[in-house]
Amino acid sequence: MARYDKHVSEGLVHGTTALSSLGGGTTINNATENELVTVASDTDELDAEANLTFNGTTLALTGNETISPANDVGAAALTITNIDTNQIALDINASNIDANIIDIADTSLTSAAALYIDSNSSSTAARSIATIIQNHASATKANTLTLQQDNTTVDAADMAASLNLTGNPKIKVGTDAKNLTFHQYDGYEVARVHDNSGIGGFGYKKLIVDVEEALNLSSVGNAIPYSGATISLVQSDAGAYAITLPTAANTTEGKQITGWHISVILTGADAENVTIVRGDTGNDSILGMVVAGDAAPSGITVTSNVITFVGGTAVVGDRADITCTGADASNTYFVVQGMCKV
Repeated sequence: MARYDKHVSEGLVHGTTALSSLGGGTTINNATENELVTVASDTDELDAEANLTFNGTTLALTGNETISPANDVGAAALTITNIDTNQIALDINASNIDANIIDIADTSLTSAAALYIDSNSSSTAARSIATIIQNHASATKANTLTLQQDNTTVDAADMAASLNLTGNPKIKVGTDAKNLTFHQYDGYEVARVHDNSGIGGFGYKKLIVDVEEALNLSSVGNAIPYSGATISLVQSDAGAYAITLPTAANTTEGKQITGWHISVILTGADAENVTIVRGDTGNDSILGMVVAGDAAPSGITVTSNVITFVGGTAVVGDRADITCTGADASNTYFVVQGMCKV
């Protein structure tokens, strides 16, 4: 491939390739200055390419470009080196409507990343390493960033993450006097970081779980999503039932369950007991106290590592707050603080 030049009559085509002679039957078709030439269908002719030009500084291509390096090339398929410090190194201006502007697809990655950005500047100037802007106020349903993690593992030490922050990460609202809100899929707000005139604050919506029958949370993996929940407890007149607390089976589960907590509030009183028991009745412990409005508690009791909402005595509003204060491969420890009317 060579660049067409007006001095063809002298027998030269300037560029990276020099033809020893263009005389005696070599023809360049449709030639215009700065157009690169390719071999024509008649191999003794060259075609000047209107969509591929080089003016000595800028190589311009109008159309599609495919880069397919050999498997053993030993170098990047495309390298961009920009030494003009106040110019963009890669600028894409697209008019796409229903196709991705940049599409990265891979099925072979193991320890490498699909996208890797490394900024090693020592400058103390304020800046953003990566900026994504949804820049139209009318685009009310446009997500600025979507993360999807198809792995659902929750009980392994090396669980995959949708967002993995390392170092000393900080999440900060970028505009003064604005709140940061968290929403679930249907759009309902579940938590908010308040600006509060610069003082700050955090508020959240509690998870309410209705319980009217036996609930087994002995598996740490099953229990973790309940941490922080309020159990809306309903007693029965047909029979007693129990809620079983989680128990750690190994050191990793002990770390996962330490700090786990629930509040149990009676919202439906009836004749039969509801008990809260240990997952491992031989090694775990439930200790604590209950305060009653009339001195000695009888609506809720904590005895022999069992919490009991006493049927026929406990009343709506009685509650017990339960926290796992520590766990290891052998023992899981719970502390309870309760309040009841009688």
